[in-house]
Amino acid sequence: GQGIANAVGFAIAERTLAAQFNRPGHDIVDHNTYVFMGDGCMMEGISHEVCSLAGTLKLGKLVAFYDDNGISIDGHIDGWFTDDTAKRFEAYGWHVVRGVDGHDADAI
Repeated sequence: GQGIANAVGFAIAERTLAAQFNRPGHDIVDHNTYVFMGDGCMMEGISHEVCSLAGTLKLGKLVAFYDDNGISIDGHIDGWFTDDTAKRFEAYGWHVVRGVDGHDADAI
């Protein structure tokens, strides 16, 4: 859960610095922030809080890749994590792309 929290902070910093330093024709600060998240990350309360914040702030330059493989550091997540993560992120206001084969670089 800490990785997504850091990424949201980085995306907020990017937006803040861009507003402060960018000028017409001179985009000094202009980048995306990428984060990879797994099932274990999404079970942490902090991930819910910061993902909601990111949606509320409309941090469109934050890109999250979610590895929905059904496994966490403690093993298979069956029985303790039954979440429709895509629907949750849509509820937060994120743009969700479903059905991407994570083994296909072109699809990603």
